[in-house]
Amino acid sequence: MNVLFCKWNKICIERLLSSQVNVYLMLDDFDIEHMRPEKTIIEKCTSLYRIRSFDSLEELSAVAVDMNDRNIKIDVIASFAEHSQYGAAYIAKLLNVDETSIDRAVLSRDKRAMKRKATQAGIATANFISIGQNKTGYDPQHIFNQLGNKVVVKPVSGVGAVSTVIIDTKEGLEKKILEKDVIETIFSRQYVIEEYIDGDEYHADIVWRNEQEWIFVIGKYFGPCVDVEKNPELSGSYYLPEHRHQGFYIAVRELHKKIAEAFKIERGIVHLEFFQKKNGEIVFSEIGTRVGGGYIPETIKAYKGIDLREIWIEELIDGKKENLAFAEKPVFPYLGWTNISPTCSGTIIKIPREQHLKENRHIVAYKWMRQLGERVEIAGSSTWCLLLLIGADSEQEMCELVRKLHKDIIIEAI
Repeated sequence: MNVLFCKWNKICIERLLSSQVNVYLMLDDFDIEHMRPEKTIIEKCTSLYRIRSFDSLEELSAVAVDMNDRNIKIDVIASFAEHSQYGAAYIAKLLNVDETSIDRAVLSRDKRAMKRKATQAGIATANFISIGQNKTGYDPQHIFNQLGNKVVVKPVSGVGAVSTVIIDTKEGLEKKILEKDVIETIFSRQYVIEEYIDGDEYHADIVWRNEQEWIFVIGKYFGPCVDVEKNPELSGSYYLPEHRHQGFYIAVRELHKKIAEAFKIERGIVHLEFFQKKNGEIVFSEIGTRVGGGYIPETIKAYKGIDLREIWIEELIDGKKENLAFAEKPVFPYLGWTNISPTCSGTIIKIPREQHLKENRHIVAYKWMRQLGERVEIAGSSTWCLLLLIGADSEQEMCELVRKLHKDIIIEAI
């Protein structure tokens, strides 16, 4: 089997290599400059293609033509990150790989497209208005009349909660609509304005094939993702044990089934986000056909005994669930994760002592994403610095724990 893997991820690539498949690796400038790809692993791949960006049609076309000229038949294309979804779908078209389509990439990236598709399928989701590149002629009061007195504004193809804000004034909405730039890594410069959903926010991480679940777990965010930038202690989420939340799991499985049918997703990985209102209604938010971000894969490993990325790769290459060493023996009933970052951009001058982290029994594992002396730019809620995998005996203890950790563990930058 020949697999074209887009973007760098050590766990995924090592799993592919250990499965005796031919790995054709495609990395962009960001991977090379920021992700520290390991030369020894790259050398084990069948071939390496380096491109400037997964948004460069010229470079992607050149890769596809080169593969065709060399009579390389790609069986599967895997897109690891949000920024490679469109590029992977485009090159799949050129290489005649059926599993990855441009239509599916649009449905899993553009928030307008996914919400419209959900609405057509009768799935509850937030009402919205699309703001195109011609940002004139929009009446803020008319928008509030349609969507309510509080709205959420976000890029149509954003990343996490980057450049996503809650607005409740006409002046604030008009200023946001006319804003010239979103952020340099978001290119469409178009917004979606949604009604504000008052409720708890969740995600479900799923790998499945033909209605057979390989893994299905539900995580609850510590707070609305849109609030994390102003309230860092809300960063991250924790998983709900199914035996304690059986009714909720049944309802979310039904939501996933409807989404899968509407979006024509028959297999693979899904990161599904949704709300639950105070009256119990479940409201679809977003979907990604990718691995969940942050410390989600590692938290699932602590919960289920195996990393989410390894589960995805085994399914991707037509493997068997039985090949995976699941071992559900969590050290705490509730496992979650959070991110500790400085409160401002700058050079990191102070980090917590390793011993301090190791002595806390509720910190199951941790991962440094930035180092002492390194420059960090705080660009939204997904600026990963110190990821903590944490455990608690109850939901209440978990929520109290994350607030305490953010108070006690400090990273300073100037």
